[in-house]
Amino acid sequence: TTAAANPFVTEGYKTISYEIYKQGQGDVPDWIAIPVGSGSLLIGIWQGFCELRKAKLLQTIPRLLGVQPAGSAPIARAFLSGARTIDPVESADTIATALSLEDPGVSGLETLRVVQESNGAMLTISDEELGDTTRMLARQDGIFGEASGVISVAGVIKAVKQQIIKPGENVVCVVTGSGLKDL
Repeated sequence: TTAAANPFVTEGYKTISYEIYKQGQGDVPDWIAIPVGSGSLLIGIWQGFCELRKAKLLQTIPRLLGVQPAGSAPIARAFLSGARTIDPVESADTIATALSLEDPGVSGLETLRVVQESNGAMLTISDEELGDTTRMLARQDGIFGEASGVISVAGVIKAVKQQIIKPGENVVCVVTGSGLKDL
């Protein structure tokens, strides 16, 4: 089962949106980059921003960049191919163990819908790119994250290269796990 099987999980994830809103003093970034396994984290963040807009605290909601490891990317593959359904991967194979998932289930379909609704994007990142990003963040910024957590940063790097994220756009990367969690 996935985290989305428990409705309280996505309710908790909504608080990330509230924190981003509060720290930005009402301004929100153009993009939020989010690690994706089943997609429950992305769904929760989206729901939080939707609630802030419904409460008339926001006019616009950030676009979502969902990022999956190439060896376990059923949602990203569906997004990139324009599919409306998600085909599970036969065997997940990635160093991003917290995102290693063959079938995201119903939350995968909801994630696909939410990314499209946000006018966002989904990308895949290779294990080699994950390793490079993990080392770069530790060396340059003092952030020791696990591969599953820093995939959002790797996704932004790739999205900038692919001109999905444009120069001058503001981005928040959600880094979800310490390097001590999964060396």
